[in-house]
Amino acid sequence: MREDWDEGELRDRLPLLAAGTLAADEGAAVRARVAADPALAEELALVGALRAAHLDAPVVDVTRIVAALPSPASVRAARAAPVRADEGLRVLRLARVAAVAMVVAVGALTTYMNATVPGASPAPAARAELRLGVPLDELSDEQLHALEAEIRALDGLPAEEPEAAVHPALELGA
Repeated sequence: MREDWDEGELRDRLPLLAAGTLAADEGAAVRARVAADPALAEELALVGALRAAHLDAPVVDVTRIVAALPSPASVRAARAAPVRADEGLRVLRLARVAAVAMVVAVGALTTYMNATVPGASPAPAARAELRLGVPLDELSDEQLHALEAEIRALDGLPAEEPEAAVHPALELGA
């Protein structure tokens, strides 16, 4: 009979004592230590109460579950069975239908937004271009220097506050 257990080893044996699965001499040694320590006695009472609560819980019938599982031979046969060609085609058809539905939905939404929002245009905004009327490579050095001086003299800030670039659909009250 061993009595030199540390506290952790002793606490590990409390569930076994409550279940009655300890050997007789080991059980007697654990009971003696529990009788001498009120904290261990309290923990043993808690373990016993938990065990009693679990005994009322339904028992898992492992035998019934295992009997309901398919046999390994039937699983191997199912894996080896060829996939019917129409099953693969069905998935492919479903994917095509989903893709077509997505394209139609996006097109319809775009058409609706362009038709219902005044001023909306699918065309990109025009780019600002600098046109001199004469190709730059035909200007003389004096003309290029004069053009550069005129550009440097321009004010870099706009003369007026630019209009807000808000899509009409996003304006309040629209």
